[in-house]
Amino acid sequence: MIRSENINPRIFGDRGFSLLELLIGTTIFVLAVTSVYASLFLGIKVWKQEESREDFLLEAELAEEIMAEHLRCAFWNSEDDTVSFQGAAKEINFFTVTSEGSVKEVRLYCQNSLEEPERIFLYRQLSLPGEEKSESFPAVIHSRLGVCGFEFWDQDSKTWLTEWREESRMPAAVRIRLGPYLSSLEGEAKVLDRIVFIPVGRGVRYE
Repeated sequence: MIRSENINPRIFGDRGFSLLELLIGTTIFVLAVTSVYASLFLGIKVWKQEESREDFLLEAELAEEIMAEHLRCAFWNSEDDTVSFQGAAKEINFFTVTSEGSVKEVRLYCQNSLEEPERIFLYRQLSLPGEEKSESFPAVIHSRLGVCGFEFWDQDSKTWLTEWREESRMPAAVRIRLGPYLSSLEGEAKVLDRIVFIPVGRGVRYE
């Protein structure tokens, strides 16, 4: 058995780490852990932003497709003032033919949230011709908007209008603008524009 008194102290040394060495080692370790944590946190934040942005774009595209389907089948009756197309910056009222062949009155409108004034809800309301609006319930087709609006293409003046009050004709196209609610989508906000063309000179009567 080797006794401790025979061990050469020059080989193993007889002192521990100094306070300065401990401080330097601890500082290097903390910096390394902080750097790794910051990189991980930044990566998670970017991933969440991209996921939220993709979710918004998918929801916005779906909402615009729903509205486009109605607008493409919109019609008016030159002999009946009640069957007309009326549009404003935040609302559109018109008549359309559904895929089942029935006639529906459509109302698309944007409305600010009462709890969060900067947040906008997009609604769609369908009703039968002559039916009171109170008898049909609006459905939310998008709930995370910060930008919501409509513009109308006047074929005669070749300009986009913020209102459409012509009872004798319809706009040639409608531009839909949807943008994200910034509190739910950090970073650069992308406004999604879509132009829906409406067949011109399509007069239809219903009884």
